[in-house]
Amino acid sequence: MRTIVHPFLALILAASFVAILPLRAPASMEAPRSFSDFVAAETTRIITIASDSGPNAWDAARRESEELFLRLALSTEPAREADSWRLAARTLLLTRFIAAAPAGSRERVASLLLDNPDLADNLVDIINDQDDRAAAASVLLALHDAHGDAVARFPALAAAICAVRDGPVVFRVNENTKQAPTPEAIFEHFIRHERRLSADIRRGPPELLAFLADAAPDPEELAWAVARHAGNRQVGVLFNFISYDVDHYLHGAEKRVTVEGFTLPNIQRYGGVCVDQGYYAAMVGKAIGVPAVMVTGVGRSGEGHLWVGYLRARGRSFQWDMTEGRYAESQYHTGAVRDPRTGRVVSEAAIGVTEQLFSARRGEIRLARAIVEAAALVARAPGGASGGAEPPGAPIELAPRPGRRDSPDAGPEPQRFIRDVGADSAETLLRQAHRACAAIPELWRAVERLGAETELSVSQLNHWVDAAARLAGDRWPEFTFDITRSLLETMRDDALAARAWDRVHQRYRNRPDLAVRARVELAERALKAGDADAAYRSYEDAVRSFTGDGNYVLEALDAAERLLRERRRIDLHLDLLSHAWRRAQRPTNATMLYEQSVWVQLGRRYASALTSAGRANEAKAILRQIDSGRPQAAR
Repeated sequence: MRTIVHPFLALILAASFVAILPLRAPASMEAPRSFSDFVAAETTRIITIASDSGPNAWDAARRESEELFLRLALSTEPAREADSWRLAARTLLLTRFIAAAPAGSRERVASLLLDNPDLADNLVDIINDQDDRAAAASVLLALHDAHGDAVARFPALAAAICAVRDGPVVFRVNENTKQAPTPEAIFEHFIRHERRLSADIRRGPPELLAFLADAAPDPEELAWAVARHAGNRQVGVLFNFISYDVDHYLHGAEKRVTVEGFTLPNIQRYGGVCVDQGYYAAMVGKAIGVPAVMVTGVGRSGEGHLWVGYLRARGRSFQWDMTEGRYAESQYHTGAVRDPRTGRVVSEAAIGVTEQLFSARRGEIRLARAIVEAAALVARAPGGASGGAEPPGAPIELAPRPGRRDSPDAGPEPQRFIRDVGADSAETLLRQAHRACAAIPELWRAVERLGAETELSVSQLNHWVDAAARLAGDRWPEFTFDITRSLLETMRDDALAARAWDRVHQRYRNRPDLAVRARVELAERALKAGDADAAYRSYEDAVRSFTGDGNYVLEALDAAERLLRERRRIDLHLDLLSHAWRRAQRPTNATMLYEQSVWVQLGRRYASALTSAGRANEAKAILRQIDSGRPQAAR
């Protein structure tokens, strides 16, 4: 069997100062003297055998890499053996990616990655279990077929495109639909215009470049955006440069941009509504190398809206700015964003906290991700050292250290496992990942998954809620709320959960949207426990306390109505509607989205309920108020 030294292996060996070992070390070979020696030798052996043994060998390499990493995780602490943890995780993720590639292309994928360590590093940095690894591998080969060595010269960009384009990217912009160009075309756009871009598409980081890789306009439009807007690092202001199509909104006329063709130049020429304004600003940002997203939400008076978020560079740090096009009266409302990595809709706060990731040290990020991977292995491994069953694998035995002066023959104690398998050890590891780099999304998914699979203690729940609050700060409280909700769902004790939701409610009194959501969560918990009275009290408190503060109260009102109708207490429902109607904020004549306002929606509901109760004259009076408040142009 031949032994091939790929650049990937050479990098491992150079970093660890060990020589290439035979494919299978002889039994008499001296045991390694350090964990780094052991891990370097094992990873070299695993990769070498797989690369020499055909496409099916990568499945075995993945299994061996997993076992190696589990043994390391059970035998060492990540802070003390950080390089070994990073190397073991890197090898596991690499073999996992290659093994997932379509069978007919594994050898090509393996050769490309082993010959280009920077490309391999960037790819394993960004690809995770949320990605379709087989599709990402196919994208990688398509990029290489189209652009050859340029893929290796732009490893961060290539990795980001592989992660984002492992599935279709389609933007639905009201009546218009835009499907993103091919991955090869997106790659070509960015490398062609490299010198005019704001982002470093060679060095990344790939997590940042992912917010460019889902650009939807055609290549010609992207080039137009570069010619017109290159160098603009505050792309959010472009939102207000697009004229609003008032005739379409007020009179239903077909938008001119739709008639002429939905392109960036036509949006600039003919204008549109908020969706078109946000699309223009976000897509121009992506085209010129400024990470940007479209954000949707519901305003304080109840109107649906779309605005733009983009990443501002502040020296060596970054901040997401989610304020451009976000009307002043709606500043604090929760926005939703399409995550380019997954295509799923997430809160703007889940994107916002990633700003800390872009300026973190790469070594800290890789160590944190390694620990999260190890926690998953430890959590699901069978057996346990203290439970009487041997953990998988065997302890990592090291050779005796050179003798000390006071005891020439002294050597180390036989290496033993220092960690059990199971949820407690996994949770402890996740805390260490948090200390390494709190901003990685994989950490918080792992925390939520662990909470869903096992009941965390109150102390553990408090720890992770506090940790989320420290990460999110005052900028992204929705992130803390969402983590809190996910973890509180795992509590089995209804009384403890109720007290916890009360504390959450008090914590967010200055954020009515989150305070109401806390009350709704508490009510739903009470309903599951069969306590309809407690549920109604929570819904009622939300409606009576926060009606004037936003559309989100309507959810609580609807739920309260269902409970009251079941109990045939329409009188209480009318009283609640009356209170809500009086508290709601009446829109001004200048409000263009009048019909969506909370005041109008509540008024119509109240009028309908009054009519059903035989109080038609009162209902007509409310409808007259609504009609008299409508903007003149809309009548």
